[in-house]
Amino acid sequence: MLSNPWYALVVIVHVLVAVIGFGALGMTGTYARLVRVASDPYHSAALQRFFRPGKNLGARAIYLVPVFGGVALGFSHDLHRIFPYLGLGLWIAATGVASAVLWPAEAKIQAIVGSASADTDAPRDREALIRTARTCERAAMVTNLCFVAALVVMIAQPN
Repeated sequence: MLSNPWYALVVIVHVLVAVIGFGALGMTGTYARLVRVASDPYHSAALQRFFRPGKNLGARAIYLVPVFGGVALGFSHDLHRIFPYLGLGLWIAATGVASAVLWPAEAKIQAIVGSASADTDAPRDREALIRTARTCERAAMVTNLCFVAALVVMIAQPN
């Protein structure tokens, strides 16, 4: 099937948006861990740069994964097989965790770390920051476990 150039292109784009999106979620978890272990996360230039206010657009690439997966499925004859639906279920779980847990925690970290750079006299609740970072880190771990599981399913392609 990969001999069809359009199918091959769609599969490549499908894989790329998955790697970009889930990679960005993983980086969020990695930086959340750095927030937890940093001696002074409020004045870390790297953390302030990563957690600057705004949406993590790279992570939003996960929304494109089922779009290109569906197009690829349209080229193939795999509608009757189970692997596309297992992958979709894993994607739904990962996107649900990202939307309900990871991105809200990331926004809280952005607000806390971002306000620290603007106002050095602001009261700081380090424990709240650490709890939020831990939540973000764990949510990123769940999303990336879903990604790895989906990758295994897509490669194995069970009936």
